[in-house]
Amino acid sequence: MGNSSEPVKMMEFLNISQEKLLQAIPGSLKSFPWKKLETFALRKFLVLGKESLKWSLLALYALSFVSDIVYSISQNKELAIPFGLFAGYVIACYIDDISRELSKDREVGHLTPQFLGICFFALVKIVAVFIFRGKDVILHVANGGLMQVLWNLRRL
Repeated sequence: MGNSSEPVKMMEFLNISQEKLLQAIPGSLKSFPWKKLETFALRKFLVLGKESLKWSLLALYALSFVSDIVYSISQNKELAIPFGLFAGYVIACYIDDISRELSKDREVGHLTPQFLGICFFALVKIVAVFIFRGKDVILHVANGGLMQVLWNLRRL
């Protein structure tokens, strides 16, 4: 069994080690603006995460668009393609108009309406793939919406 004074000795050792370490650190390192660096690094990581999410969702769109077209043709449902694309286009335009009316500032907290549109239609696409697999029109609606959002993103 362990001695009951071991935790006390351990805490005393840690306190002494902390004091020695603080004495060994140069003053310039102690006065370094760590909070400013933390804020800067956090902001950069958020921007990097946003960009990686955007490009991974675009890759999902590009690869699945061709897959959806081939699947619809193989199932003899070619007419669902233009109707779904048009419906997605209309929904994306509607969401874009609403976002313009609701916010005068086009960028709120680094989330642009185009980025939110990409996330929304990617979510619709993922839900359509895994839950509504037989509903091909929903896949094409998501494709049309993503296409319109990407077209609007081109103008920025």
